[in-house]
Amino acid sequence: MSRKIIYCALAVLVTLGSMPVMADVTTGNAPSSAKNVKVYGDAQVTGLTMSTSLSQGAAFMGNNLEPDDATPEGAAVAQLHAKLGFEITLGSKCFAVVEFENKLDDAAGNLANFIGNMEYGNTGLGAAYVKAEEFLVNNLSFSVGIMPYATDLRGNNQPFLLSTTQTSLSRTVISDMGGWVATYHSGSNLAVDLLMLKLTETVGNREDMDIYGVHVDYKLASNSDATRRVINVNLLVNNDQSANGQYYTIGGGADYSLNPNLELYGELYFQTGEIADGVDQSALALYFGAKWTANTPLKPYLDASLWYLTGDDATSAENEDFLHLDNVHQALILEDPAFGFDYSTNMLALKFMAGASWDKAILQKPLSLDAFLGWYSLQEDNGGDGTVGLELDIMTSWYASDSLTFSLGLGYLFSSDLLKAVTVDAEDSGSILVFDTALKF
Repeated sequence: MSRKIIYCALAVLVTLGSMPVMADVTTGNAPSSAKNVKVYGDAQVTGLTMSTSLSQGAAFMGNNLEPDDATPEGAAVAQLHAKLGFEITLGSKCFAVVEFENKLDDAAGNLANFIGNMEYGNTGLGAAYVKAEEFLVNNLSFSVGIMPYATDLRGNNQPFLLSTTQTSLSRTVISDMGGWVATYHSGSNLAVDLLMLKLTETVGNREDMDIYGVHVDYKLASNSDATRRVINVNLLVNNDQSANGQYYTIGGGADYSLNPNLELYGELYFQTGEIADGVDQSALALYFGAKWTANTPLKPYLDASLWYLTGDDATSAENEDFLHLDNVHQALILEDPAFGFDYSTNMLALKFMAGASWDKAILQKPLSLDAFLGWYSLQEDNGGDGTVGLELDIMTSWYASDSLTFSLGLGYLFSSDLLKAVTVDAEDSGSILVFDTALKF
């Protein structure tokens, strides 16, 4: 808690220190220092409707809808999320960021990494940090405060191991992790992060967790700008204060373009240590896949991947669930942290994706169309029905301008033993329709 007070105090000091400059911008008497403040923000309006079976299944997974949201057909919700940010130049190669946003609450009114009661409340700090480049020595940068951080191997906003933010379509669900990150760059190829982050979370057995880590990112020489060749290595130490446990995660991944059309990717991690006094942690997670993109104006693509995350055997004294703070949300129902089940461990899955995009060279207003098909099963079913289900999603986004995007998603989950076991009428299928409007400035 003391660290959180420090971060809030830091944000207040930065804001107060920048107020004279901001006042000059407001009055129109803009001195030369007015260029040192950048104001930005976004607003998302999201509407969704889901079947009764999915709302019951989401409740079973810890995703509780408000009674007012319930309908005979399931749940129907419309919500607004807004953020206002300030980037303030403090000096040569030193700046501060302060963001205010309304965050998602759970049913108890606490920040959560799932939908909670689907009401945005608790308006306050979303980010508050200072970053100094060339800190003490050349090629070293240092950031401290409440800030975004992710180990995003593919650079596609789907970080697997660690993310301080979680998103659904274009929306940020949680961003409440503070600490410091020091980054050393060696040329344009090598970057090494040392980090210490503190998470205040109200879900599961990861409350008030300290995370210490090393993240190494190495870019191999590429033959062209169309290829991506990256190797990274991660070592994390998770210190769970609430359970008095400490466990370690080690591994890494590679994202390698054989040519501009074919990309191979994957990550592998091992976990060991204790998640609580006397409870050992022993878990494994991996995924690997391939993506092929045609060299045509529509850029159609095909993507196939295999995912394996160990689950806990109820007869074992140790915990085998792989624990990670991911932001993987490829599936609209099973993986989505805001609308769906946020299913991210004890998993065996096959995922297939296909899509195409029409850019400004083809359409005046760009458009993208994507399809997803995933088969999910429990890696450890403990003698029960292990089929989580088949999910088919169709998603499209229309980019009306650089600032305005409209997104529509339709998801259907079927042949789900998990859903059948937790719904009142033993239904094994359900659907969801999501419409999202995002405005950025």
